[in-house]
Amino acid sequence: MEYIAMLYILSGLQRGDHQGSFGVMEAVKKEFTRRRLEYTESNDVKATIRRCASHDDPLLIPTPLNSLLLPIVEECNKQGVQVIAPNSFLNIGERYRYHCVKGDFYGAVAKVLRGLRRGGKDSPALFGVNTNSQEDVLITDAFMAQNAGMTGAVFCNEGSIRDCFDTFFKQRRQFNAVICVNDYVAISLIENMRRLDPTYLENTFIVSFSNTLLSRLYNMPFTSLAPDMDAIGCAVGDIYKLLKRSRGSYQAITIYVNYKVYERQTTHNCFMDERELPHYESRDVFFPTINTFNEATAYHTDPQVAHLPQVEMFLNKLSKVELSILMMVLRGYSNTHISEELFLSGETVRYHLNKMRAILGSATKEQMRESLKDLIAPRQIEEYLQEIR
Repeated sequence: MEYIAMLYILSGLQRGDHQGSFGVMEAVKKEFTRRRLEYTESNDVKATIRRCASHDDPLLIPTPLNSLLLPIVEECNKQGVQVIAPNSFLNIGERYRYHCVKGDFYGAVAKVLRGLRRGGKDSPALFGVNTNSQEDVLITDAFMAQNAGMTGAVFCNEGSIRDCFDTFFKQRRQFNAVICVNDYVAISLIENMRRLDPTYLENTFIVSFSNTLLSRLYNMPFTSLAPDMDAIGCAVGDIYKLLKRSRGSYQAITIYVNYKVYERQTTHNCFMDERELPHYESRDVFFPTINTFNEATAYHTDPQVAHLPQVEMFLNKLSKVELSILMMVLRGYSNTHISEELFLSGETVRYHLNKMRAILGSATKEQMRESLKDLIAPRQIEEYLQEIR
């Protein structure tokens, strides 16, 4: 029987932010299906590398590379297996060879600054920078390159987002816009500013990176950016075809893809004139990398943001029916009322609620509601469900 060439997708790689591979995997599968290219998923690392080596098939690692995964890349290099890492940001030199697809941070920051200026906001700050995060460093580099002399506009998060906010708060009057390095620090900023200076918050444009589902369902949906997932899927397909044709001629292909702006209420339509129209589908998201091997990363210990990645993972694991149930739970509906509204049996509603509680780690329905009611707005879930119908 003739062997059919295919892409092997290495799944099941457990990390603190392993949900970050969701958008990439879905985009790649969609593109390979469109092109009628073969792919398969595997969670057996050693066996997959052996199969790839014996058939000269590329291996896709959808999870962001870190020091825990680099030995896999190194073993692939030794076995002559081509690695495609579309979620990679680490600057690791020539010891490890892989092909990657990256979001164009410079272009994304340029797009943000253009939109802010169009909205009359020409004094932006960059908030929440973790100098141990490759993504944050790249965003900062792009920001500084396009804002010469504005070193005082960068506010770093060196283990405490609260300290970062306190420093920014003292200088906030110098800035009429804030670019947050990810959605989690954006939520922290908004929550603190609501409490201490709601007028400043109302008059200030806020833009973030990541476009998590949480940024859409948050009680104050904010504008966020993420790499174009369709473009990432297409780029992986292009790399795959090139590798199969070239038979080892290429060792490290890098493709940069554009970011999309997902505009919401915090920027008053200042990005409407960009070439692409606002895009509200938030399922194919790009999650901020949390470098679990580096304990200097603040998300692990800072109580202001440590729970947010868990909430994001929870939201992305819910079906449309479960999102509808969550909306009603947040509105205080009884199980009987939920059953009547959704035409579900009481047993089915209880099944979904038990599943949802297990994902979030809540002991009861009321505990789940209490943990989310100040973070997620039922009306935003309702609008989102209408958008994705």
